[in-house]
Amino acid sequence: MRLRSTIFGCTLYLATIAACTGDDPKTGTGGDGGTVTTSTGGTGGIGIVGSGGSGATGGSRGAGAAGGGSGVTGGSGGAGTTGAGTTGAGTGTGGGGGSGTGCVVGRAVTDQPDDVQGYQVHVNYVLPSNGIDEGLDTNGAIATSVAAFSKWLSGQMGGRQIRLDTCGGQLDIRFFKINQTEMELKAKGIFLRDAIEEAMSTAGLIAPNKIEAVYYGGDSSESCGSGPWPPGLVGHVAGLYLKGTFANPSIPSCASNPLAPNKDTPGYLDFSILHEILHTVGIVPTCAPHHVPSGHVSDSPTDIMYAGNLPWNPSVLDVNKDDYFGANIPGCTDLANSAFLDPLPANAMKPPGW
Repeated sequence: MRLRSTIFGCTLYLATIAACTGDDPKTGTGGDGGTVTTSTGGTGGIGIVGSGGSGATGGSRGAGAAGGGSGVTGGSGGAGTTGAGTTGAGTGTGGGGGSGTGCVVGRAVTDQPDDVQGYQVHVNYVLPSNGIDEGLDTNGAIATSVAAFSKWLSGQMGGRQIRLDTCGGQLDIRFFKINQTEMELKAKGIFLRDAIEEAMSTAGLIAPNKIEAVYYGGDSSESCGSGPWPPGLVGHVAGLYLKGTFANPSIPSCASNPLAPNKDTPGYLDFSILHEILHTVGIVPTCAPHHVPSGHVSDSPTDIMYAGNLPWNPSVLDVNKDDYFGANIPGCTDLANSAFLDPLPANAMKPPGW
């Protein structure tokens, strides 16, 4: 992982995650966000500890699936009255039909009605204009990945859950195609995440109370994942780059690891997108005892927020609970107090700068 030279963020590589380096002209603890008083329900289950894969030193995080044909976007189906609506017409990836609940059956291209209010994580399948559509939003691949990392996280938090955006009890996954080619977006280099967030913001797809977890089905020349890290870089998009490749042939492509095969077996990529979501919340704060640049800890390679010279093998949320979850360090952002959790903590805090 490397710190961006001009803005704060973090990029992810397979196996050994070196501590982020680079210019950090605004290093500081930063205050927590404002108190959140809204209450809400949640989704998820009781987790079990999974183990992330590790690889050779200097690799890259990766995942992917078999390529599929792409098509032009079809029209959306009509809203149903009871039961499933009709399937959207058109060639390729048309919009899904409606349902009696107001939730889309099939592919959703908008943010569907929320089951609960409050701060939550909304999931997106994003492609460049010429990207290969593998249907990861409709074939269960992304839903299984999210179920795997959220179940693991719930187990680590004693049954508490990260609040996911759902509609009719089902994970709300939005499909979005950026009006730029894969090569144009890849040319953004370390600013790919910023380009994705800008495109989504321009399209009106960024909600003020949501982290947008993006499974990007395109190439990246710099990393397999990236996220903001407030207060230095405030943002809403946490990105996973499924097709990333690197000039150095010794670094495996991002597609070298698959998404989770089931909800009980989170893998490298599933831990990676969760890692970026936690960055977006403001984890790890600079005031944590084991903080290393930028937004990581150094005390154990089993920590999901680890960065260092050892192979990353995530299996623990905050080793010894002394840095960012239940650490209770005055003035420090703490995941245990996050507004993104269910049940909502007393005096819940939104990410710094939100």
